[in-house]
Amino acid sequence: MKTYQLLWRIVRFQPWIFLLSALFTAIFFSSRMIFGYIIQTFFNILPTSRHLSPMLWEVIALLVTTALARYIVTLGGGIIRPLSFFITQSLLRRNMLERILERPGAQAVPRSAGAAINCFQNDTEHVANMFGWLYAAIGLFLFSLGALIMLLRINVQITLLVFVPLVCVVVIAQRTQRGSEGIASPAAKPQPA
Repeated sequence: MKTYQLLWRIVRFQPWIFLLSALFTAIFFSSRMIFGYIIQTFFNILPTSRHLSPMLWEVIALLVTTALARYIVTLGGGIIRPLSFFITQSLLRRNMLERILERPGAQAVPRSAGAAINCFQNDTEHVANMFGWLYAAIGLFLFSLGALIMLLRINVQITLLVFVPLVCVVVIAQRTQRGSEGIASPAAKPQPA
């Protein structure tokens, strides 16, 4: 079974938990951009008003509301994400134990007991962590896309001047890494004593 098939089957077991976890993570990362936009608006209004105008108070209230919303999203994500990790590990452990109990007694565990314990503990944890990496990748992608759009609206030339070399460096580093993986290091010859 391929990795994406395994992850998809786990998600299908409790889809709402995994959807909420991904949603909370995406909102958490995207809210940074919203928070920054409100602060930018605050500093754009500040030089034009000599006194604390009603519009300035509205921006301050929006800033406080956004901070509270971020806190609630962080709290909700702190409850839902561990639940999705627990569900993933529990489901995998239950299925592995069921498979072991279905086999004949003499062939229950083809490997050593330590290897079986390692599968129950570490391997299930690695699969659960894959969801965390996936959530973070989705959230960071949305944050980066929103930040790029915001920067393009401010100044296209400066944005391209910053991002084009960055993309070139990433592409060159990826190609260099792929090229170095194909090169085999010569085996060290044993020296005579």
